[in-house]
Amino acid sequence: MRSEIVDLVTACDALPDDTEALIELSAEAAGSGALAAQYGAHIRDAAQRRQVEAVFLHAAQAAKARDAPLEEIISQARTQLDQISRRTASSDSISGTDAMVELLLHLDGEAQETPVPLGLPKLDEQFGGGLRGGKLVVIGARPAVGKSALLSFCAVNALKAGRRVLYISLEMSEREVIGRMTAQITGVSTGKIEHRTLSDGDYLCITERVPAILGENLRISTVARTPAAIRRLALQMKAAGGLDLVCVDYLQLLYPDQKTSGRVEAVGEISRALKLLALELGCPVIAAAQVNRASAQGEDRPPHLSELRESGSIEQDADVVLMLHSPLKENPNGERFVSLYVAKHRQGRMCRLDLRFDGALMRYRQVS
Repeated sequence: MRSEIVDLVTACDALPDDTEALIELSAEAAGSGALAAQYGAHIRDAAQRRQVEAVFLHAAQAAKARDAPLEEIISQARTQLDQISRRTASSDSISGTDAMVELLLHLDGEAQETPVPLGLPKLDEQFGGGLRGGKLVVIGARPAVGKSALLSFCAVNALKAGRRVLYISLEMSEREVIGRMTAQITGVSTGKIEHRTLSDGDYLCITERVPAILGENLRISTVARTPAAIRRLALQMKAAGGLDLVCVDYLQLLYPDQKTSGRVEAVGEISRALKLLALELGCPVIAAAQVNRASAQGEDRPPHLSELRESGSIEQDADVVLMLHSPLKENPNGERFVSLYVAKHRQGRMCRLDLRFDGALMRYRQVS
């Protein structure tokens, strides 16, 4: 049973062989006013079916032509189908009653949501114990201040807490990423790791401590360069055992899933896609982002939200924006002071944290 109002169109669809009788019957059918919603649903369904057909036809032609990599064809088709799906799926919304039940479960502590710790106590306290699902967090800084180091530092602390992390690196190799994380875990400097000047004790420390923390809970990709490619890896990891955090280094190096008219529009599409990804996965996404090098114009001040490079959409889409600022003057021991500003927080207050950054170990620690 289709549970539709009977008219000439729906009756002919169901009984195509007895048209004359159906025409007579349609004289007593419901009027067109009562059928407006049903006709609209039919038109919408037909249009969406044509859109699906066009996606598959285009994918088939592209695959046959061999002009683009297969992975790119699949990612583009998946993205287009997801867009159509979001317009058709009735499960994309819930009732106010269900939403209220979820809130009460959260307030009673019964909701199964475990925050992801970032390793800086005051910052974790600011977020209620750590980051929660559905949040897009942007770490902004001028070049060479330490945003990539902070991103990997957050990933390592999540891994230490037993969380599963997908790490997307677009400016460093897998070996460099693991080298930084190894230094953060063991205290063996990145210089020793990079130049292979390890002592026997260093080597033993690495082999004993690192595999237990990283292991299968970490996945690294240096080839996922679009939001759709990141989504594919994230869904695979989530299906294979769970996913608690996605890290992207860095946002402006990604390419949009579809062609855009300019770089500002492209970055806007990317930031919106990352926010939608966080909501879909139900886990936080942290993305590093470049701030204009010349933004301070000779002033020693933290960067502003409006100075995030190439798009104002980043600050709009992000739930949290963390800004790093440092005078870039290292102490004799290789450490330097860094100020971390919570420049935007949709569900909390803005604040400032004073940190020390050890460049040799890629570690941050709070200044009490």
